[in-house]
Amino acid sequence: MRELVLEALDLIREVRDGRGLPLCPRIEETRRRLARGVFRAEEIPYERRRNSFYALSYSYFEPPSTITLDKRRPFWDRPLDLPELVETATYYCVVHEVIHADDYMNGNRVIRETMRHIEEAHEDKLRISMRWLRRSGAPDYIKRKETLLRIWAEQYADMITHYRTYVVLRERKFPKVDYIWACLYSNYFPPHILTAIERERGVDYVLRRITEDLGRYCLVEALREAEEISRKKARRYTV
Repeated sequence: MRELVLEALDLIREVRDGRGLPLCPRIEETRRRLARGVFRAEEIPYERRRNSFYALSYSYFEPPSTITLDKRRPFWDRPLDLPELVETATYYCVVHEVIHADDYMNGNRVIRETMRHIEEAHEDKLRISMRWLRRSGAPDYIKRKETLLRIWAEQYADMITHYRTYVVLRERKFPKVDYIWACLYSNYFPPHILTAIERERGVDYVLRRITEDLGRYCLVEALREAEEISRKKARRYTV
């Protein structure tokens, strides 16, 4: 595990520096912190995986420096029998958690600034969502607007972490990474929103939006932007 984490740190730095992409601003501090970290391979309970935002949930980061990987990873490719998929999925999970660790080293600004932005810019949507949840029977853990606010911010943080992970592995030409990306799914805010924007405006643009517009950009703006691109493309094809 320790070797995997060190390799993930190197991959991120190589892609960041080689392509000049705004990835992991605290990577050297993160490396020093993780050098003293705890890395575990253990069976992650199904309940924890089921409550994740996206399908690939075989790892997690615990502040300040613990990364856990599901020890069942040799079987991720069943019934497909694709050894390359297992290796890429392993690196995907570890890079994903290292990026979470870097966000933590950056003061968890993604979650904090996104919560502030949602509360200031989308408070009406929070109220509407809470009314709908109360009418339809909200889960026990979502009884207050503040809880929903944090969930939205955490989902955005996870979405952009998946995107950054995908960019790193794609740049390094890991096999089957597009297959993994295609398997990520969410009914409301799939991370593919960001690749839809990227296809029209480029990876540099998306990463700048994520970093430079921190505190002004969240799930709502990303979805609107992707929908606007889709509408423009539809108009272009129907003219």
